[in-house]
Amino acid sequence: MRGVVIDLVEMSVTAGYVILVLILARVLLKRLPRIIAYALWAVAGFRLISPVSFSGPFSLIPYNIRTIGANNALSFNQSALTAATSVWMAGFLLMVAYGAVSTAILHARLRGIPAVHDNVHIVPTGSPFVFGLFHPQIYIPSGLSPDEEGLVVRHEQTHIRRHDHLIKAGAYLILTVHWFNPLVWAAFVLMEADMELSCDERVLSGLSGSIRKDYSRLLLSLASRRQPIPALTAFGEGGIKTRIVHALSFRKHSRTLIALSLCLAVLTSAGLLANRVEPNPVVPVPTTAELDSFFDTALEAAWNDNGNWQWETWTSTWHDEGTQAESSGYLAQLRQTISRNMPRLTEDWDAEWYQTLYMDAVNALST
Repeated sequence: MRGVVIDLVEMSVTAGYVILVLILARVLLKRLPRIIAYALWAVAGFRLISPVSFSGPFSLIPYNIRTIGANNALSFNQSALTAATSVWMAGFLLMVAYGAVSTAILHARLRGIPAVHDNVHIVPTGSPFVFGLFHPQIYIPSGLSPDEEGLVVRHEQTHIRRHDHLIKAGAYLILTVHWFNPLVWAAFVLMEADMELSCDERVLSGLSGSIRKDYSRLLLSLASRRQPIPALTAFGEGGIKTRIVHALSFRKHSRTLIALSLCLAVLTSAGLLANRVEPNPVVPVPTTAELDSFFDTALEAAWNDNGNWQWETWTSTWHDEGTQAESSGYLAQLRQTISRNMPRLTEDWDAEWYQTLYMDAVNALST
């Protein structure tokens, strides 16, 4: 479990950077269709739930937190890690309990309210909302005119067709896991705002100018009835002031702007999904003097304390250095080092041993 928490923190840190970029992008792209900003939150969601990642030539991530965490995993104080795991688990269970209990209470309140038509129900007070995962129902307050009721139902049906109720439920589950990260809370709130704004745009695109003003007045009217409910989507959520201003100034987007928005979304998503490719460390090529010194070191290492020759040590030393030399580009110089220094042994070694030493060293470089 403690290892899981370390992985969770690494995922949350990387996702936190992604969220900051998306918050900035959200400001820069505010004149583009809001569905773009809404869709980009899926990248943050992926970063928060996926334990695997990949690298690519194009990345907006300035670091690879997984590599940093792997290099420092042993530095965690075990007692502190155990305490952190307990705190995280307590917060997680509290979030799950809150979601389950509040949903159960609302379900009990709504039980028995008949549908007036299709999946639309009338409730005495409050603002309109959608409730239910697999069979979502629309609940609207009494006292609305037929035209107002039509606008509200159209808005909530748009949510259902886009599966926004499932997306918001999934986002809350992610929030229960990453409750300790304030940026995830910010992402949850802003994602909900973009969800409502993009839904407004979808509804407004099919309305005339005069009806759009009625839609704005309806938003203001229902804002006063707003009550905190654990609904999956609610008509009066998402920053009423922003939604009213957005509705009054809404203009249909051109195809060119939509195409440009899609290109920007794809590029941003690709850059935030891929990790930066870590460059291979540059290892300096040893000098001739350093290679000659290594030859003497390998020779000395092969003699044990009793003065007995260790063939395995001799070959393993050259094998390890050969592996390093091959990756760093000085394998040829290493072979030359063996050929250059072996003649110094002819006075102390007979021809058979000399030849065996030479061949074992050279062969070890290639295995």
